[in-house]
Amino acid sequence: MSRGLGKRQREIIDALGVALGEGDERGLLPRQIRKIIGSDDRPNIRKSIRKLEERALVERDGELVKLTFSGALVAGWLKWEAGKNSRLEEERKRDRELAGFFHAMWEEREEDARRHRDEEERWERPAPHYERRRPSKNQRRILAVLVRYAADPQRGLPAQAVRKIAGIPDKSNTTRAIRSLTERAILQRSKDGGRLRIALWSSPPLWALVPASTEPPLDDEKAREVLEGFGEWAGVVE
Repeated sequence: MSRGLGKRQREIIDALGVALGEGDERGLLPRQIRKIIGSDDRPNIRKSIRKLEERALVERDGELVKLTFSGALVAGWLKWEAGKNSRLEEERKRDRELAGFFHAMWEEREEDARRHRDEEERWERPAPHYERRRPSKNQRRILAVLVRYAADPQRGLPAQAVRKIAGIPDKSNTTRAIRSLTERAILQRSKDGGRLRIALWSSPPLWALVPASTEPPLDDEKAREVLEGFGEWAGVVE
């Protein structure tokens, strides 16, 4: 029934329906209706009221305008329709928010992947080496430094910091240990030679127990001092 109602007619029925819902069964004066719907267009309001009277949706009681039984039914339907539209809009809003959340999550994942690719571009790709010989004492010490202090295994640590923290007395032994681990594809160097890390295809948990078996034990205070000097200290990796 309300499909043929114009916008102004709907607003008049809504205003009368609100008044009826608030217990005012007498109806409203035309000026009260104009005030409620925010219109000073008297001729248009009078015309709309007359059209509603012709459709038996409102009636006159002196100067007052009130809903008929059919008009009250239409007012209820309009209220239900408005509520349905409001619920639909809330659902659309939730859908937009959810879509925005997943889009932001996707962008964050893409950004993480991009950073990962960019970091990988900084590292040499040693040929896989399948030698199973157990790392030497000095090699285990180098690995222990990386396991214990590299908060981000992908970025590793500055090579000079690793050398200083390892504290192997003979520098040439340190160089040989690093070279041997690199040749065996256990360690990787960055392309600029400035950083070392445990190769990503050599699972870090494989070396998790190395620090505990290192003799003499690594000095955490010394490591902190050295890494703070490089701007790399992030604590001990447990």
